Amino acid sequence: MLSNRGIINEWLMAVGLIDDPLQLVRNEIGVVIGMVHFLIPFAVFPLATAMRNLDERTLMAARGMGASRLRIFWQVFVPMTRTGLLGAGLLVFVFSIGFFVTPAILGGGRSVMVAELIYLRIFQSPNWGLAAAISVVLMVSIAGLLALLMRQLQPKAPKK
Repeated sequence: MLSNRGIINEWLMAVGLIDDPLQLVRNEIGVVIGMVHFLIPFAVFPLATAMRNLDERTLMAARGMGASRLRIFWQVFVPMTRTGLLGAGLLVFVFSIGFFVTPAILGGGRSVMVAELIYLRIFQSPNWGLAAAISVVLMVSIAGLLALLMRQLQPKAPKK
């Protein structure tokens, strides 16, 4: 799909947008396209669940009070679907941190993600200390991010 004679390049050349095929593999663009392709369902499902649980009467009430569509989106819709947004972001982030095979194949060794970097430091250039340090920093940063997100998801106490 991403090769020089793949669907994307063939379509872009047939439409006339490009003359020569784009280099879509063995670089960061290919890795990003592959990861987005794989991770979209993991973002869509929590978002769809949050949107399904939204009461449409709230949106209609905001419209009836004279709010514009943009204001309804930012001040009503986004806060009411905040848990779905945070859940989708967290799920995609955690999966993308652990990505190993997709970046290794599509990146061709030129675009190295964290999981692949740890693997390379353990098995190809035996530098176990650096691999352990990277792993610990990664785990501590993820734990801090999870703690921050869990604090955001806690219900707020009403102000007196």
